[in-house]
Amino acid sequence: MRSFLQMAQDLRDIPHMKFHMWLKAFMSASYERDELVVLQKPHPLAVTPELFLSREAYELAKAQAQVLPQDRMCIPVDGSLNSKNVNGKEQALWYFREDLFLNNQHGFWHFVHPNYETNPEFSVDRRGEAFYYFHRTFLSRYLVKVVSLDW
Repeated sequence: MRSFLQMAQDLRDIPHMKFHMWLKAFMSASYERDELVVLQKPHPLAVTPELFLSREAYELAKAQAQVLPQDRMCIPVDGSLNSKNVNGKEQALWYFREDLFLNNQHGFWHFVHPNYETNPEFSVDRRGEAFYYFHRTFLSRYLVKVVSLDW
């Protein structure tokens, strides 16, 4: 495992390495190789916050990182940063679409079940059915929220 981690670090430090491509390869390898399953993986939000936060919230967070902890202010991630897009039900449900942990779970699903249709070595039995069920459950929960709004 040490040689794999050293190789991953060396690849990451190449000047023109695209970080997101490296991260996807590293995470995919860590889920597929038996000796790396025990490796404690960081939360994607900690590694790539720009994928989960709006540009405004991300810029505010970067600015607050330079401030002493006792002087930091709370950054609202409540839909108010995009208040120009107020449109009733959609604005009322911002919290569901922008939920950091739901989005993280969705990303995790794609890491664990990548699209390897051309390589039977990585095929998972009934993967399409599980994929459909997973996404259908999310959509069903969202639609229940839409219907439950008292308009």
